[in-house]
Amino acid sequence: MESGAESILGEMESKEATASALIRHLAAHAQYEAALLFTRGQYLLYYHSGAELICKGLSAQTLRAAFIEEPVDSGWLPEGVVRWGSGPAGTFIVKFVPPGKQELHLSIQNPAEPLIITPTLPALVFAGVQSTYYVWALPTGSYYPLTPLCHAPFPNVYPDGHICFGSNRPSAVSWETLDEAWHLFLDIVSLSKGRVGVGKKRAERD
Repeated sequence: MESGAESILGEMESKEATASALIRHLAAHAQYEAALLFTRGQYLLYYHSGAELICKGLSAQTLRAAFIEEPVDSGWLPEGVVRWGSGPAGTFIVKFVPPGKQELHLSIQNPAEPLIITPTLPALVFAGVQSTYYVWALPTGSYYPLTPLCHAPFPNVYPDGHICFGSNRPSAVSWETLDEAWHLFLDIVSLSKGRVGVGKKRAERD
């Protein structure tokens, strides 16, 4: 008696044979120059070479180059951006912020009369993926790809570096909106009895 696994395998092979036969039939009798098949994470291209039907495997990079005929230009990137790209999770950007003084508005008692201080903060890495943003501190004043990341000294930053924007909703990550998200982050950092609140913070470089 045929086992369950053998039955499933046989069914899959039968479906693949049917699909292959269908593609070959269409290529032979329809007015198609080529056919592209997406299967199990692979990309198969069927095309004619004279009277012969050729099947060729393609990489994702080859397909991307074929479908995107126009050149990709990021335009002028915001100051400090050290990396940009995109993937299944969406667009990502990494920005390096040198150490410097930051103006903090601390709501201690009366929110209308905040305490203004200008501490010198460490170098920071500000990064975004899709619409989620992160910030980390660096142990040195320079950025290198292998530099260890440290927790940033802000009350609205989770242990993994994820930024809490409260009721604010930052724009999706792009080189056009990165500075907007950065300034939104600067505007919401505040201390109110050890909890995250709403306040102001402005950069003042040495």
